[in-house]
Amino acid sequence: QQIIGYADKIIGADVSETQVEVANKTIKHPSLRFVQGSGEKLPAEDCSVDVVTAVQAVHYFDIPAFYKEVDRVLRPGGIVGLVSLNLGPVCVDSATMKLASTTMEKDLFAKYGFPEK
Repeated sequence: QQIIGYADKIIGADVSETQVEVANKTIKHPSLRFVQGSGEKLPAEDCSVDVVTAVQAVHYFDIPAFYKEVDRVLRPGGIVGLVSLNLGPVCVDSATMKLASTTMEKDLFAKYGFPEK
């Protein structure tokens, strides 16, 4: 609810159909809707998103598949914000997929790296 008012259109996604139903019933706003989706298959068209965030979820993702999907949906100059267990906040520049913040644990990037464009 805290991000309502900062964007004209907000889409929340969860793999759980039940969670999506509860969210749509609980949090109502004209610019907000929740849909079923995953980090590896985001419910958005190519180059249509300004910001992708994942809070307490990225540790479940197939990280290389997530990066590929983020690269597909983000507009040029788009931003990725991640907060997860064992990770601090991170910001990634979609144009280069380079780490813009050094707060994320380096192990994740050492293990998975960034996708080539």
